[in-house]
Amino acid sequence: MLLFQNTLRSFTFVMFFFLLYSVNLVAQVPEKKISGDPLFFLDGREMLKSELGNVNPNDIALVTVLRQEAFKKYGEKGKNGIVLIETKGYCRKLFQGYLSTKSAKYKMLLGDNADDQNIQYILNEKVLNKDYEGDLSSIADSTFIDVNIISSEALKAYKVTDKQYGVLIKTKVKAEPVRQDVKRRKFELHL
Repeated sequence: MLLFQNTLRSFTFVMFFFLLYSVNLVAQVPEKKISGDPLFFLDGREMLKSELGNVNPNDIALVTVLRQEAFKKYGEKGKNGIVLIETKGYCRKLFQGYLSTKSAKYKMLLGDNADDQNIQYILNEKVLNKDYEGDLSSIADSTFIDVNIISSEALKAYKVTDKQYGVLIKTKVKAEPVRQDVKRRKFELHL
């Protein structure tokens, strides 16, 4: 299992830097070729490309690549695209702040449990155990429906026994893309 986790971390690290490298190839302002590096931000602060090596891939919750929007928002400086990197800690502050505005009970609960180690988050009936910070920080008013606090006793229905409180979050679920069947050619594999 440890070998699998290390391999997965290595793969994640490689894919992260591949994404950052490949943004040079895909982040284009219409009808303009990319001639430089994108603009990088870590937790809302601009950073140099050379500083990327200091970022621990295990701390990353969310990576967003902006293309055309970058030019509109940042002008000439963002002409090669923008890469927004958000860490788990940063995302945690974002979603805690957001949920605090939606529920006085959550805000009070968070005041007593600032590190939220005693809180189990449940998003659309799915128990969130690991690497969920990016998902929760992406909740916006356009998708948010409700948030409720439940007791440790009620958490047992979700097979959670090691937390004191549960935070049930309900959002609009994005529709899954519709897969269209296409005729296969003779040389294509049939799966």
